[in-house]
Amino acid sequence: MDSEVNHHLLSFAWWDDCIALDFFHAIMDGETAYRVLRTLLYEYCRRRYDSGLSADGVWTADSPVNDDEWTDPATMPRPELQTLQTAPNSQQSPAVTPNVVNIAIDPIAPITDRHDVVHIVTDEALMMDVVHACHGTPAVLLSLLLNKAVARLHPDHDEAAPTVVLAANLRKALGTPLSHHSLVGGVMLPLSREMRDADIGTQIAEMRRMIARQTAPERIQAYFWQTFERMNMLEQMPTLEARHQAMSQVNTISRQYASTSLSYVGKANMGAAEQYVRELRTESCTPYLISLQVAAVGGSFCLSFMQQFTTDVYLDAFLDEMRQLGLTCEITGRHPMETPPIAAFRAATFSAQL
Repeated sequence: MDSEVNHHLLSFAWWDDCIALDFFHAIMDGETAYRVLRTLLYEYCRRRYDSGLSADGVWTADSPVNDDEWTDPATMPRPELQTLQTAPNSQQSPAVTPNVVNIAIDPIAPITDRHDVVHIVTDEALMMDVVHACHGTPAVLLSLLLNKAVARLHPDHDEAAPTVVLAANLRKALGTPLSHHSLVGGVMLPLSREMRDADIGTQIAEMRRMIARQTAPERIQAYFWQTFERMNMLEQMPTLEARHQAMSQVNTISRQYASTSLSYVGKANMGAAEQYVRELRTESCTPYLISLQVAAVGGSFCLSFMQQFTTDVYLDAFLDEMRQLGLTCEITGRHPMETPPIAAFRAATFSAQL
């Protein structure tokens, strides 16, 4: 965090009919951010539309605070674990991780430093009909479609598998279900050559088995404490320059283990204020050239497709995979991802008030 954002780790903004919550991922993950957003929306809508708006499911100033919400798993006794090395951002062992289609090394479109964000909306009831028909979940289905899109565009990679790293909530496995620390890991979901021609039900079932294996408590614990040790080593470095140098290859290394990434916190459940929400857009910077953030609110699934390519070849393939399942969708917005210039905005506002 630097002067561009006035050294803020958390900020709020509004313009036209939009409200924005911008946060540094180390201080909260999607689960916690949704709680903050619920309160923000409730307080705004209560003042703007309905003074009697129900606060059910929303934290307010009068809500009790459970002591377990403060619990940091790193302060708990460390369990005795079998030594298990895990791949970056995941609970998967590198020894069993298949070769990955690395779209950064072998792209079929020019790569750019710019993050292009495309916002896509599809009907929630329609999505859930498809999900139930194939005995899946929204996150697993969309992970599969991302993999199928990459596989379609890289058909000659017989020994490499398109692989999504799916964000996973670690709280339950760590024994801290109420904690509001940032506790998120990743599950590797490859689509092997053998699985590409299988029916969708078989593909979904196999991906769910992968999730079950990788989210076993012993794997989650091993991943968490290995990450804890890495962060301790980083913090012990005496200068910021040394820390930046140590992290300089994180993008390159991460892309060796996954082609794309996907995050879905779950249904937003914004309470009584949800009736006033048209769309929930979630954006994040990841090490991957394609990332998909998913939110479900107000009867819609809102997908934020983030890419670092100069053409839409990967986006078009993904949208076509959705259409083949009958998932019609609408592109509701598009813009480059930018860090909000909070410091410049405040300076301009202050000057205008003088």
